[in-house]
Amino acid sequence: MVIADKVISSEAVFTGLENEAKPAAIAIKGNKIIAVGSMEEIKPFIGIDTKEYHYGNQLIMPGFHDAHLHLMFGSLFSHASINLSDAHSEEEVASLVKQFSEKVHADEWIIGYGWDHTNWEEKCLPTRFSLDKVIPNRPIILFHAEGHYAWVNSLALENARVTNETEDPPNGTIQKDENNEMTGILLETAMNLVVDIALAFPDKRKEELFEEFLKKSAQLGITSVNDLFASSFDKLNSFDMYKAYDEAGKLTTRIHLYPELNDDIDRAISLREKYNSEKLQLAGLKQFIDGVVTGHTAYMLDPYLDKPITRGSTAFPVETIKNWVTKADKEGFQIRFHTIGDGAVRLALDIFEAARMDNGVRDSRHALEHIEVIHPTDIKRFKELGVVPSVQPSHLALMPKESHTLRVGKEKDPYTYLCKTLYDAVDYIAFGTDYPITTLDPFKEIFHAITRLDFTGDYEWNSQEQITLAEALKAYTKGSAYSTFREKDLGTLEVGKLADIIVLDKNLFEVENKEILQTKVLLTIMDGEVVYRESVYHPTILVNCSFYREFFITIRGVRKIKHPVNLSRSLSLTSVVVTGMAFMALTTVFSTYGIASKISHGMVAGSYVLALIVMMFTAHSYGQMAKAYPIAGSAYTYAQKAINSHVGFLVGWAILMDYLLIPMVNFLLFGIFFSAAIPEVPQYVWILTLIVLVTFVNVKGVKLSANINMIVIGLSVLFIAVFCILSVKSIVTGTGTGILFNLDPFINTEESFKYIVAGAALLCFSFLGFDAVSTFSEEVKNPEKNIPRAISLVTIIGGLCFVIVSYFAHNVWPDYTSFKDADSASYEIVFLVGGNALQAAFLAKTAVVVFGSASASQASAARVLYAMGRDGQLPKKFFGKINKRTRTPVNNILLIGLLSLSALFLSLTIVASFINFGALLAFTAVNLSVVFLYFGKRKERSLKGIIFYLIFPLIGAVLTTCLLFNLDVYSIALGSVWLGIGVIYLLFMTKGLKHKPPVLNPDQIDSSQFNETAKNM
Repeated sequence: MVIADKVISSEAVFTGLENEAKPAAIAIKGNKIIAVGSMEEIKPFIGIDTKEYHYGNQLIMPGFHDAHLHLMFGSLFSHASINLSDAHSEEEVASLVKQFSEKVHADEWIIGYGWDHTNWEEKCLPTRFSLDKVIPNRPIILFHAEGHYAWVNSLALENARVTNETEDPPNGTIQKDENNEMTGILLETAMNLVVDIALAFPDKRKEELFEEFLKKSAQLGITSVNDLFASSFDKLNSFDMYKAYDEAGKLTTRIHLYPELNDDIDRAISLREKYNSEKLQLAGLKQFIDGVVTGHTAYMLDPYLDKPITRGSTAFPVETIKNWVTKADKEGFQIRFHTIGDGAVRLALDIFEAARMDNGVRDSRHALEHIEVIHPTDIKRFKELGVVPSVQPSHLALMPKESHTLRVGKEKDPYTYLCKTLYDAVDYIAFGTDYPITTLDPFKEIFHAITRLDFTGDYEWNSQEQITLAEALKAYTKGSAYSTFREKDLGTLEVGKLADIIVLDKNLFEVENKEILQTKVLLTIMDGEVVYRESVYHPTILVNCSFYREFFITIRGVRKIKHPVNLSRSLSLTSVVVTGMAFMALTTVFSTYGIASKISHGMVAGSYVLALIVMMFTAHSYGQMAKAYPIAGSAYTYAQKAINSHVGFLVGWAILMDYLLIPMVNFLLFGIFFSAAIPEVPQYVWILTLIVLVTFVNVKGVKLSANINMIVIGLSVLFIAVFCILSVKSIVTGTGTGILFNLDPFINTEESFKYIVAGAALLCFSFLGFDAVSTFSEEVKNPEKNIPRAISLVTIIGGLCFVIVSYFAHNVWPDYTSFKDADSASYEIVFLVGGNALQAAFLAKTAVVVFGSASASQASAARVLYAMGRDGQLPKKFFGKINKRTRTPVNNILLIGLLSLSALFLSLTIVASFINFGALLAFTAVNLSVVFLYFGKRKERSLKGIIFYLIFPLIGAVLTTCLLFNLDVYSIALGSVWLGIGVIYLLFMTKGLKHKPPVLNPDQIDSSQFNETAKNM
């Protein structure tokens, strides 16, 4: 049996062979898919070194294949020019260009794109004079939204030596006014007169643009593209640069080249021989039949309504095009034609038919691009001639509908921007973007294909042309692959095909159409290698509650969770709040009550109220960051993305201390309460017993049943309810204060407020779990809204629970100085309230909860160390080693067990405050992240922005910082030393901050080594 390098699975896998997503797993070896089936069927392919990725109910599908784009041209527009698509007038464009010019180096051309006069209040073409007025001394070229004409200023014309006497080039027009003066509008090939100078970029600049494209393509899950000849913009292309990247192993997107179709067939043959790898190949040739409707250059069967003297024209003489096609077809080339008008579509089909008659019938798969208008009699000819329709669904929303209907007539409206009709008429249809005419985003194309929403976003243009989601996904994968003769390699998830696979952050088959536009890609695998990973998951390890949800096992960029089926993008706000309460560890209030009483001088409820207020500001900040990154959930990620990677690293480093210390807290709690119950057995015996037992369990990977989670949650809620009821009964009968309504638990006028603050600093420990709510972003409906709400509600509900329990505890036992042992004070209070029976229940609950939490927290910490060791951040031979027999990181588990022996010498107070140092530092970072992201980078500076993105998070940051500095001297000292080590380590790893820091994200753990543990935890 072949052992897979990777196994990727989900409850929702769209293979492209069916019309729905189903549970499945995919095994990958090298760059090929070697098996597709159920997890049970894939198990034989999993070995010790197999990396396993599980994504719950997030959609796994073939990588997108953009069938029509202009690679370098698009990258230029996206990364080196100004987008003018939102401008509403000629004057507004000029103003925006003026602002943009201040950001561009003085000796560079000012380049813009996206303006569309049909969307302006005055629907007239602009002139060079408006640009001359704002920037007379720098050359400007602004490309129209459709890319078929440009608007330039006088200096641009002067630099290109274009004058009033310059003749129009073939298929191009230098527009002039009634006085024979150039207006500054250059149509079609006339653009080349200026473009050849404006886009003469050096090689280094081209490489920068190319790398930006590869990065963006991987981020969007695009694993293959067709790079088509773009006439005026072809000067930017550099096929040799693509080849150099391919040979260096740096090509992360497959590129299918379609250079210019012309009379030089020998050059085309030479290029086909030169570029023929699996990742880079010349797939065919491309040429223009016509232009665009808005410029009256699209070739129509009938005259334009608003300009009846013309029906457009062909880009070249018809006989010339025929000769080119006949010659190229004879040499086996596929040909793609730009065809906008119905006349162009018919002419192209006629030419293909003529070539077939001359050269014989073959599987040529010639393609027509765009097909904005078509005559109904030509639809059936696509299948008859084996021609592939290649369309871009979002083009119907590029500009107002009237830009077509007022020019070509309403009678042609039913045959405009066809999709469903073409889909049904042929075996394969291909989807693309025509990037940069529209964005590179595949989800925009899918959205418009299934909704047909037009420019306004409200009207369904030819709704009968809507297709299903499955049909849209097939067109963007299988159809595009077929259009480049790659259907045997790409387009579906099948055995033997190349491993080009992506994972989305949601199951598109279960969301509303509008949510498709917010879809993000979590993972992109191209040729079997991970080329993009959204590092957003961060396992939150909590005292007394890590056991409440099946153990988080993380892998490179994804958290392995065994998702319950009913949590697949179906959680309501109520559901996620209820589930999130499990993370709050409600019984933590009993664990820390005694030491909190001692520190706060009895005002525990007051300290909890203050901690709750502080946490509400921080919860607000977590909510805002969850909106920005709705599939994220970690202080590390937020700080890294909003502030910078170095700060993010230090936040992650601070949190690492929490991971290492949390197991110790569990061992301490176990020893404290059981030694109080059975004083004949020393505390150290209980601690040693649990350390040995938990370490043995984690080394062996013995299964901990997930059903116990619900038992633990139920026990916690039931115990708190019983405790409160019995406390009321005890107080009413004269126990403690004998008063049900009393302010002393909140504030004592005889005591200083500083004790409340000190208590709050400690009790932030109780809120360590509220941020874990954001881990439900993959399962909750409308995560951008419901996750922030859930974070706030969980914080409030948990905080109120802590306040209520501590309030009754104080009234039952008001004298905090009379506890036999502050660490086990709750045990004494429980006996006072409910006697031996309640005390026994308390111990039973503590045993189950602490054992489960200790096991999970030790295992989690061991995997954090493994991730760092595997990535070389710690000595790999020790920390990055997996035991082949048990498939667990035995060295790390044993090391944490040894470190936990410190519990024999430390108090719960010290350890808890140590953990709070990292937590409060992380909370402060999250608050500041909101300021940096929203108020800083996104410039949200309205009154609402000032309140929610500056004042609130700054208050949160100040409050958490105050609590941080109110920790005891030991925790501040140890925390500072730990942070100092992190700074030194950061400086060393980044060579004095010259490089990006190593990724210190607990998400980056290879799950393959933990297959057994994953199943058993």
